[in-house]
Amino acid sequence: MDDSTAEFLRVMNERNAAIAAREAEKEALLPKPDHIRLQREEERREKWGQLRAREKPSKRPVRTRRLWYTDLS
Repeated sequence: MDDSTAEFLRVMNERNAAIAAREAEKEALLPKPDHIRLQREEERREKWGQLRAREKPSKRPVRTRRLWYTDLS
């Protein structure tokens, strides 16, 4: 391996380490999940099904309107 390749790999390893350190800091700043809330939500889902709004059918069927009335008698 020549000197330029070794230098390139050294620089890449330094950059990768810096990126990993930044990502670790971001992970540390995120709030921790509330396990009790998650457990209760899971119990509600088991009891009642999906908690989010479901697709609902239309409230009533759509009826066509007659534009003209013709007396056939």
